Amino acid sequence: TQVYLDRVGHSVGAIDGRWGKNSAISLWWYQRSRGLNPTGEVDQDTFRALAGDAGSAPAVVGHHITSEDLEGPYTSVPEDMYEKAKLDCLCYESIKEKLAEKFHATSGLLDLLNPGIDLNAVKAGDSINVPNVRPAVRSDRPDIARIVVSLNGNTFNAFDSAGNMIFHAPTTVGSEYDPSPRETLKITAIAHDP
Repeated sequence: TQVYLDRVGHSVGAIDGRWGKNSAISLWWYQRSRGLNPTGEVDQDTFRALAGDAGSAPAVVGHHITSEDLEGPYTSVPEDMYEKAKLDCLCYESIKEKLAEKFHATSGLLDLLNPGIDLNAVKAGDSINVPNVRPAVRSDRPDIARIVVSLNGNTFNAFDSAGNMIFHAPTTVGSEYDPSPRETLKITAIAHDP
């Protein structure tokens, strides 16, 4: 269900193979956007609709490691958010962490899908099992007309011009030590690839 939700643009965050709060919330938004009874629970009607929307694709597929998968830079990433902001790259600490990000998964799930394989020692051409997530977006999504970020609901939702939800993701916006602004913002300009 987590993979299918990801494939239809209703992200659960990192796919971990366990049902939790983000999965239930994502499913609730999916049900609501498709006119199903929004319960946040997987029932037969919901799963059939979800599988159909996801093309009934297999949840796990094989992936051949590429040289791009192995490219760094790899560095120690500090825990402190302000220290992270000082890094000169959006770096990974390891190959396994980069693969987990690419396949929207936790490193623990990748370990479960690949018993006996050291994911930090894979080479180009090696095969591993990965969640069959949606392909990376390589261009703008002109169909997004409105974005709603909910601080209370910890959600990021995107809607088309007809008001249909076309993307959902969980988000953590702010904290006690780094609070989010409580205001309504208006975008006045967009700089592509600044």
